[in-house]
Amino acid sequence: NSGDDNGGPDAGEPDAAVPQIVRTGTVAITETTLTNPPIVETDPPIQGAVVTISFIDNEAVTVPPVEGFDNPIGACQIFVYDVTAGQSEPATVDEGPITVTGTANGDFTCAFNADRGYVCQSADAVAAGGVAGNAAGATFDGPELPGDPRTSILSGLGATVNAGPINGSQMLLDGFGDKSLDGQTFAVINRPSNNTVLLATPGPVPDLIQNASGTATYTTFIGAGPIPNPFGYNFMTDASDVAIGFEGSKLVPAFNGSYTPDGEGFELVSDPTNNIFLPHEFPTALPASGPASFGCAAEGCGVAGAGGQVFATIINGRTTDGATPPADQDPLGVAMPDPVGSFATFTCGFAGMDQASITPEELEVILGTNPTRIQTTVVRAQVTLNATAASDSAETRIIVGHSQTGFTTVEAPPKLARPRN
Repeated sequence: NSGDDNGGPDAGEPDAAVPQIVRTGTVAITETTLTNPPIVETDPPIQGAVVTISFIDNEAVTVPPVEGFDNPIGACQIFVYDVTAGQSEPATVDEGPITVTGTANGDFTCAFNADRGYVCQSADAVAAGGVAGNAAGATFDGPELPGDPRTSILSGLGATVNAGPINGSQMLLDGFGDKSLDGQTFAVINRPSNNTVLLATPGPVPDLIQNASGTATYTTFIGAGPIPNPFGYNFMTDASDVAIGFEGSKLVPAFNGSYTPDGEGFELVSDPTNNIFLPHEFPTALPASGPASFGCAAEGCGVAGAGGQVFATIINGRTTDGATPPADQDPLGVAMPDPVGSFATFTCGFAGMDQASITPEELEVILGTNPTRIQTTVVRAQVTLNATAASDSAETRIIVGHSQTGFTTVEAPPKLARPRN
């Protein structure tokens, strides 16, 4: 008799363990354009590469999504962090390098850095830099462009620097013996000659440094942010597929994919009277009715991509309640100071749709952190929801496309009372 004496059910074999997802990954290869108005009407657009890679240890997550706002598909997933209680976003972890090919910057590899998270550098060693003293003897000369004090020339680099891998990157300088340069990062606008680069230098920099010391060093990073773009740098187009490769780790299996980026020519619609906004127009009061929407129309949605499971329009954003810098230090209004009380992060994804929306209830949670500034990015992308779907331990989302980014400065406390119709 296999049963017990009381006729109860057999204990039988124990149930199989329920798979536990311990790593959640995101690999986003995007090109963004800033929607905030330029300082001067004739200024070039600010656009360029944004590569975001992260793997989160789910067992170390201490702050769950806000109750009722935990679904990022067809709605918004919102996290609110109480800084005064010591809460923070989960730390990212190292799962090994990821390779990317098919962009204007050529082949590059993204690897984990303990201080910066995943950072991407060119496979071209001279362009990537990072070798101590590789700018020894160089000349820093600023400003450069006539009538524009926001650009400088770095010339006399020790080796020929190829234009493709370095244009559009961000260059970290160190060892020059000047506090306005050392430890600072500057956008590479152009490479006018073999050993010379044109840098965006929006803040105070020295007029001239000749024969830089033997410790002078440059290091470049791809996908670290957009640049002033007077020379037509175009990180990704629909004419070239972007290939992403990952050899796998103990917890995250290998994945490879090739994507035609979605949204070349992507341009959002601005119609605030009908609750349709650009990213820098993020509402700071609850609308009288309906959601706040961000979307494109017709040709403004750009060229269709391929390679993902679906195309999607995605809103990503964050708030800060820190004191924003004065206009003379932050003329574009894009600095995101560290929060002091609380902050929110939000992701709202809408598969197969040209428009993404944030409901009044979702807005109320976001604005409830009393932000001084809100950063919003709206992405049109090819999306693979889980490149590691066969894994019991990892979920990895791939996003490849174009976006627009804006920063909203909140001049007064957000208005959370809903106006009457």
